[in-house]
Amino acid sequence: MLTQKWNNGTQIIQPDNDGTSDDKGNGAGNTNNGNTDNGNSNSGNTDSGNTDNGNTDNGNTDSGNTDSGTTENPETSELTSPTNEASLLASGLEMVSGAQLYYGEDSTRPALRFTCNITSALKETVEADSKKEFAMILIPLKFFDQVNTENHTTIDWMTAFNEAGIDSYNYTTYAASELSSSGGNYYMRFTVNEIPYLGVNMKIACIGAVVTTNNDGTKSYQYASFPNGGTYRSNARSVAYVASASLNAHTLGLATLSETALAKVQGFVNEAVDLANGLETSTNDNSTFTITSNPSAPQTLSVGESFTVQASYTPSDVEVPIWYRSSDESIVTVDDNGKVTAVKSGTAVVGIYVAGEVYGITVTVA
Repeated sequence: MLTQKWNNGTQIIQPDNDGTSDDKGNGAGNTNNGNTDNGNSNSGNTDSGNTDNGNTDNGNTDSGNTDSGTTENPETSELTSPTNEASLLASGLEMVSGAQLYYGEDSTRPALRFTCNITSALKETVEADSKKEFAMILIPLKFFDQVNTENHTTIDWMTAFNEAGIDSYNYTTYAASELSSSGGNYYMRFTVNEIPYLGVNMKIACIGAVVTTNNDGTKSYQYASFPNGGTYRSNARSVAYVASASLNAHTLGLATLSETALAKVQGFVNEAVDLANGLETSTNDNSTFTITSNPSAPQTLSVGESFTVQASYTPSDVEVPIWYRSSDESIVTVDDNGKVTAVKSGTAVVGIYVAGEVYGITVTVA
């Protein structure tokens, strides 16, 4: 089986041909099925002290500059290297941007997996001190926002959660008793499993930490940094977000989802749309987003001229990535924010991609 990779790739882990995943072990968080908070599921407690030996996600940001993909063999992933080695070395541990969408052949519900890279030096320090351990802290994004009212880039998250009365029903810490490694790099993971229908649009944020138990029994925390100067918000993902990005990648030929995987991922997007439209249960009837664009009519430019596409989609209260692609970059280019620039004479189509659907604008360069 092939592992597919591209810049800033959010991945789907597909089951092997025998219907099982190739993962070895799982540090998993279970959702509270049926218990919802404002229509969304809450993350629950972990059931294991071991990380899994799967692949990491090279992720993306919430700015719409996203990519997505797929892999069928998590053991052979090339995406476990640090996103930013300099910042990783400075902090000792750094989150990998984004999340993975994970499911098994016999599972009807998706899971989200988050990964944190760790330097060998920090690993040795923690392993040499019985009072230290690695942990992953996972919580719905809204609770991070609730305690971070002043938009701090760094904060003592656990203290803030406790002071705000956000208890273990709403978040969990995951103590990793052992780490995984690939290519000389170490990492730990947290997987929140069996996310119910009411939780597919809920964004979840995760941050790694080193937890120290002090002599008086209190705990102190050293938190992971985020790639490229990002924050917990740039690392937050929902099932809808990752599934939509993966369909974009499949449509563009950047990834190949198996027939089974494609049906499941499309099903998660259908659920996201149905939930946003107020349905108590999903009809799973190929519900899709509707893309609109300004301008929508064909455009004519001179070489060097540019304009910016203002794209949107409905239902708009589901946060999913919008991708822009040019059918011929030698004629027109388009950046991640929709800015189109004429390069040379000819005609090309600027595509706006949302959850695998595409809206095209013809651009002629005179």
